[in-house]
Amino acid sequence: MSIVTFEDKENFPLETNKPGATILETALKHDYPLYHLCGGNAKCTTCRVFITEGLDHLSHRNDREQTLADRKGWPSEIRLACQTEVFGDVSLRRIIKDNKDLKTVTSESKSSKTGEECYAVILFLDIKGFTAFTEASLPYDVVFVLNRFFQEMSEPILNNGGGIDKFIGDGILAFFQIKNKDQLKTATEESLKEAKRETIHSAIRACLRMFDQLKNSI
Repeated sequence: MSIVTFEDKENFPLETNKPGATILETALKHDYPLYHLCGGNAKCTTCRVFITEGLDHLSHRNDREQTLADRKGWPSEIRLACQTEVFGDVSLRRIIKDNKDLKTVTSESKSSKTGEECYAVILFLDIKGFTAFTEASLPYDVVFVLNRFFQEMSEPILNNGGGIDKFIGDGILAFFQIKNKDQLKTATEESLKEAKRETIHSAIRACLRMFDQLKNSI
């Protein structure tokens, strides 16, 4: 017999006599509320739990759970209750506890993109005195200057390996990331430092080119 303890405001120990029963199966058997919007088929993450004790008493991640874990960047303590089998005592916490949590998670799941951690140089620039300029200028003149500014400043960014995140009023938010990000997992410390230096140099080259553009074109 194994004990699955849900740690909420109070501890709820649930018994299971079936070796290899999943955490979700154990919860449902005891009518314990554990969200599983996809029906326990590893097609969502609403049943995920955080393991506080007994991680070694659980099955290894199967292919479906591992795919989600890699995509979301989960640590080993976060498991899908519908895919995780129990072979000994374990303590855990629900991550989705109420309807407010559920609403947040379902809105995240509908997003086409998930977050990604990376090393990047962020560049922001805007036009000095732009507010005073707009107050003293005609609307079409303001639009013309903005379009010319964005065009001239975007070229050095893109030509030096950067990307433009967005235009904000009279400003540009740009970024420079390490090239060949897939190789970073196996990179040595020295090669990683060199990649970071090259990223910084790319941003500096873009800035220097911007100064030239400002002097010669605008």
